[in-house]
Formats: sequence, structure tokens, C-alpha cells
Amino acid sequence: MICTDRIKNLCKEKEITIARLEKELGFANGTIASTKSNNMRSDRLMAIADYFDVTMEYLLTGKDSESISDWEKELINIYRQLKDKQELRDYAHYLLSREKRDVTDSKIG
Repeated sequence: MICTDRIKNLCKEKEITIARLEKELGFANGTIASTKSNNMRSDRLMAIADYFDVTMEYLLTGKDSESISDWEKELINIYRQLKDKQELRDYAHYLLSREKRDVTDSKIG
């Protein structure tokens, strides 16, 4: 299966047409259908992957390098919606350092 076939399948799952997908992403009409094999421009491929919440690797190969849980997908979606991403990064680093400190403390004590 080639990339455009996977895109068509994702459209079917989401119950939208290729033409609607192209319009929503700002592509010219027929862009996806006219793409042969797996040679779609990377910016377009990324836009499609983001739209369907899949990886570019999935679109190209049908496989994800690493399966992520629904919980992780939810966190990614929340992250993408945030305007101030740095605050979340800082807090995540704080939590990680706290966990590492707790593990170290439990080994000592």
C-alpha cells in the first residue's frame, strides 16, 4: 500500500472526501490524487499527519516506529493546543527531576 492509499483510508475512516481534506489543508484540488507513490512533499505530508493525528512514518510505511497509548496521544494533543509550551516543558522537567530525586532518596534510605 502506498501513502496515498493510506490517506484515502484515513479519509474513509473520518468520513470525509479527499477534496474536503485538500480544501481544509489549503491544498490545490487534486493535489493528493496526483501524487504518485511516496513522493509527496514533506510539508504536505506533515499537515496530513497532523490532521489525522498519525505519524509521517505511518503515512509513508503503514507502521509507527513506536506505538503510543491513548493517554500519550491525549497529552500530545493538549501540548499542541497550548500557546505557552515552555511552561509545560518546565513543569515536565520539574516532575522528572522530582521522580529521579525520589528514586535516589529511596536507594539511600
